[in-house]
Amino acid sequence: MRITLVLISLFSFFIGLAQSDALLLKAEQLDTEDIREESATIFNQKIISASRSLQELSDFPFTIYVITKQEIEEKGYNTLVDALKWIPGIRVSQPGSGFEGETFTMRGLHGNTYAKILINGMPIRPYPTRGMPIGAQLPIREAERIEVIFGPVAALYGSDAAAGVINIITRQSERPLYTQANISIGANGYSSIHALFGGKLGRGNKIFKYNIYGSTTSFDTRNIFQDTAYLYNPDNYDIDQHYLESPNYRSNGVGSILPSLNETPHLSRLGGVDFSFQNFSLSAQRMYRRDHSAIGLNPAAISYNNPNNFIAETIDNVQLSWDKEWAKVGLRINGHGLRYKSDKNSSFRYVHNILNRGLNLGAEHTSSTPEELEMKEQAIFDRYFSGSRFIYNESREYRLEFLNNYTPFRFVELVIGGDFHHTNSTIENFLQRPYDKQQLGKNDVTIDKWSKIDWRSNLFGQAYISLPKLKGILSFNYIFSKIYDSGFNPRLGLLYSITDNLTIRGFYGEALRYPTSYYFGNFYRIDENMLNEIIVGFDQSDASLQGVFDEFILTNANKILIPEETFSYELGARWSPNSKFNFDVSLFYSETQNFISFEPLLEVETPTQQHFIVNGYFNLGASETKLYGVQGQLIYKTNPENPRFETTFGFSFTQGTESLPDTSQVSNGERSLNFVREQPDFIGQLQFGFLFTEKNKIYVQNSFVSKSYSKSLQTRAEFDISADRFEVKPYYTMDLIWRYRVNPNFTGYVSIYNVFNAKYGGLSATGTPDDLFYNPQSSRLWTFGLSYRLD
Repeated sequence: MRITLVLISLFSFFIGLAQSDALLLKAEQLDTEDIREESATIFNQKIISASRSLQELSDFPFTIYVITKQEIEEKGYNTLVDALKWIPGIRVSQPGSGFEGETFTMRGLHGNTYAKILINGMPIRPYPTRGMPIGAQLPIREAERIEVIFGPVAALYGSDAAAGVINIITRQSERPLYTQANISIGANGYSSIHALFGGKLGRGNKIFKYNIYGSTTSFDTRNIFQDTAYLYNPDNYDIDQHYLESPNYRSNGVGSILPSLNETPHLSRLGGVDFSFQNFSLSAQRMYRRDHSAIGLNPAAISYNNPNNFIAETIDNVQLSWDKEWAKVGLRINGHGLRYKSDKNSSFRYVHNILNRGLNLGAEHTSSTPEELEMKEQAIFDRYFSGSRFIYNESREYRLEFLNNYTPFRFVELVIGGDFHHTNSTIENFLQRPYDKQQLGKNDVTIDKWSKIDWRSNLFGQAYISLPKLKGILSFNYIFSKIYDSGFNPRLGLLYSITDNLTIRGFYGEALRYPTSYYFGNFYRIDENMLNEIIVGFDQSDASLQGVFDEFILTNANKILIPEETFSYELGARWSPNSKFNFDVSLFYSETQNFISFEPLLEVETPTQQHFIVNGYFNLGASETKLYGVQGQLIYKTNPENPRFETTFGFSFTQGTESLPDTSQVSNGERSLNFVREQPDFIGQLQFGFLFTEKNKIYVQNSFVSKSYSKSLQTRAEFDISADRFEVKPYYTMDLIWRYRVNPNFTGYVSIYNVFNAKYGGLSATGTPDDLFYNPQSSRLWTFGLSYRLD
């Protein structure tokens, strides 16, 4: 409430400040850059993410989309996934999970994990998480533009850029003063406030530029509880009905098997600054997100009863840069710090999750009487699952990067650079009370600190050639790691101009994705003879594990985890016969190998005949996905500057296969799927914009998605009950946005999302048996609000 009042005050202050002539520079100090109307066409926009230097989009041989600040403002995007929903080939899930908030896929890969998400060129995904947590805490309304690049870009950005790169570039302007503010309310207690204020001071080469912003977004619940008799029936998940014996389980009432489904609230907050003076620039953000911890999970595993069970975290991101340009040489040095800290009250209320099943399985194997089994199961519950169990994650990451640009000739640019990245993270699980290092009890399971220190360094280089008809780019990246083997990531692209309006391109790229501490902290080894002591995490060179998993786990020098590998090929074309029409299309093939996948309830025996039940993540056998297809976008505007009618059609058609080992067979077991889970054959986005009068504009946004299969569809026989259960039906949704311009500075708007209240599924929460069969999405939501802008 306090931050809401502060931001309302900022909203009012900025409006009053912007209307005060006293702070504007004198007329004789304004130049043409200060007073010109900012605008950009589709292919002649300048971007920085594709080569680490500012170049025109049309000069790059990659599939690139740019989301402009005008599009963000007019269509009311509040989260990154709001904007990505309308990018060709991207499928979104709102919500996705408690751990990651909103989620998305790019070319068959989980975008929160396999796409590198940046703010002003620096990565912001924390080391202890599987994927980037996404809510309204990212600076989307405050962005100058969002650059989206498809395909492996590890050659420039290191590991984790397998699906692509998404770079959020915060507001930039040459205006002496600018401000914007938005306030909106809606159904389900929805409220959102954004405020931004910036400008520049000084003259000549002593100009100070500044940008200050903040936001808060919250709502009381997500309308996700659909198909409750089937989707939220615990009997469909827990075959032994252990959930009925759990004190954590709460049904709807006497005689009801359905669980109590309570509210699923959300809260996001953001505060940020951007400063620059001469050769120095500073960018800093504090981002907070909170979601209910049970989202996407089945009620036999996790309880929805208590709205106070949530996952929340704060991310502090700071970047200090120095850059200098000479005649043919440019040098940039970036110092980057990222701190991730989960809210100490983050918690679950476990019912009978997959780890509980594993412990009970060990109890069954070692109990000779029903009384002994009952006693052991009660002890297991008391130690690990009773009441609410709290979690705590923390990491500190430091990065030093340098970039050196050299232009020996007008048509050649060379880039060489490197970075050093150090991470120290802590993971605490199953805590009985909010985290306090001095009060960790005997029933609190943790992962030892030594297994979570990592450092990694990258050396990269690039040559960019720009001739009148031919553009070419060759880049490479070599990664050195403390824990894992070194890796090499190349990238090659060529673009040829057939005419001034038609270009064709080709691209090849590779990427490695290195495991993070998330996988270490979610690996549990259960000794059947010591059920009161779970071994959490592992050392890559643990002698007790060497050789144990060789029969079905892809190993490298007896390491449990190795990096995943992605290879991608692409052919594409861009055609822009005039300023009104733009068309971009690409054919692609992508293959990812050595997947790190979750393996539940794995029973193993060591060479010393010690029996373990293992629950965790491995590079499982010859796991891989192969995906090929076509994606494209067609844009038509009657007038590029101020169109009365505009339409955008995005599409993707894909086919693929997925192979994962069937470890229930232990020896050479493998199952192949003739599809890639969570990847629909067709995704289509059709948008219309109508300017009825100078003051009234309406956007109609349509999304079409064909059927797919949830990652809850496991490959092990005991979990593959029926593929029909995991089928996500085809769906169609429509969003409407009406904007009314009160005057040149004020605009009112009304938005209705999911107009026809479609019931449909999103992406799996965790890819484990604890997930729902499919992840239900929010039903209809309306909002209205007011925005103010002065440039």
